[in-house]
Amino acid sequence: VLEIGSGGGRDALELEKRGIGVRRTDISKGFVELLRESGFEADLLDPLTEDLADPQRPGTPYDGIWACACLIHVAREDFGTVLGRLAEATRPGGR
Repeated sequence: VLEIGSGGGRDALELEKRGIGVRRTDISKGFVELLRESGFEADLLDPLTEDLADPQRPGTPYDGIWACACLIHVAREDFGTVLGRLAEATRPGGR
């Protein structure tokens, strides 16, 4: 699962408890640094402009996207673009 807006990492931990692999990402350098300091891999990622492909599994779409309470920060005029890009990064039938 590609997590957009990982923040402090609470949601990713819950997903991992359920056996789900998570790629933690955030647009905020501070949150990415916090996650890394806590021992997690995390990527600085802007879902509007940057490559969403998983660098560890090139060409493999995600089974799902987790974007809890972070898409409210996307500008209205960019919202459709971000949703489209997330959909393209997800396998057919993915969540």
